[in-house]
Amino acid sequence: IPQEHTLKVHVGKGMKHAAKVRFREDGDFLPSQCRPGDRVVVVAIEDHARFERHGDDLLTTATVPLARCLVGGATVSVMHLDGREVFSKTEGGRVLEPDAVLMVEGEGMPRHKQPDSRGDLYIVIKPEFPEPPLSAESLRLLRQCLPPGEGASEVPEGEEVEEVFMKQGDLQQMGVGAWGSGED
Repeated sequence: IPQEHTLKVHVGKGMKHAAKVRFREDGDFLPSQCRPGDRVVVVAIEDHARFERHGDDLLTTATVPLARCLVGGATVSVMHLDGREVFSKTEGGRVLEPDAVLMVEGEGMPRHKQPDSRGDLYIVIKPEFPEPPLSAESLRLLRQCLPPGEGASEVPEGEEVEEVFMKQGDLQQMGVGAWGSGED
């Protein structure tokens, strides 16, 4: 006769997806057995909105103001899974490029059955650009202190040169033009 049975399952810190918790002799009886079988609970780890888990390491992103990315000494703040706010600081003078990856040792997931050991926390940097439009004075100061970079010179003159202007694009619209769906 089937019976309802409530189990309390302790999911330990750092347990991985598909880990098994076994309850010995808590399963059903089969006619050929003298004792009940084991009941096995399989742990299913759900995706998190801000973190990706890779073994015991965690991956997240952090937005850093553009000025801090350029002059170095940026303080990066991450609200951790356990509710702590983790502050880490980059070396002064280090320029943080878009998608730079920083690593904080020992701030990843706790290692299962090793309470004093944790994986690492990897942070992908996303520079926060100022809201446009910038003032004429701000643009002048930026041009004065930043190198012009390649391709920033004046448009050359000549018959084989055409000056065109860019506008904001949407990759979702790429290949879907006024002449059809973009499929052959």
